[in-house]
Amino acid sequence: WDQTNIPMNLAKIKSPHIGKIVSVQRIVGPSAPGEICNVVLDHEGKMPYWEGQSYGVLPPGIDPKRKKPYGTRLYSIASTRYGDDKS
Repeated sequence: WDQTNIPMNLAKIKSPHIGKIVSVQRIVGPSAPGEICNVVLDHEGKMPYWEGQSYGVLPPGIDPKRKKPYGTRLYSIASTRYGDDKS
């Protein structure tokens, strides 16, 4: 299984790619112990991925507890590399 073309480290903290959230849909019931959402991002085709990778997201703003910018949040990618709409 050839993994030489897996896209990795395409954006950095000092030079992030700025994307747009298209939609967020909660996909577990109201009594679930955690929260799982389907998040659709518009990355203008500039952030290709393979199944199982994750995006690191830097949310805007200051963490009120630490009084510093929020840290990176990792989100797992469950879609195929072709996208949910196969495009």
